Amino acid sequence: MRHRLLATAGIALDSDLGDTGGPAGVDDVLDAAVCAWTARRVANGQARSSPDPPQVFSDGLPCAIWS
Repeated sequence: MRHRLLATAGIALDSDLGDTGGPAGVDDVLDAAVCAWTARRVANGQARSSPDPPQVFSDGLPCAIWS
C-alpha cells in the first residue's frame, strides 16, 4: 500500500526492494522514501503541520509533525 501511495505522490521505487530482515528492510526503505517525500514538500513550501500552528514548548522551539 505505501509503495503505491508513494508512486502516486511521485516517489518511484523499484518493485523489488529486496528481502526483509537485511541491513535495510523493505519497511526501512519505504519509511526513507516517505521522509524524502516530506522533505520535498517542506522545501517546496507545501508541507502542513499537525497541529496547526505548531505547539511551542517552554524552550521556545516549535514542535509539530509535518507532512
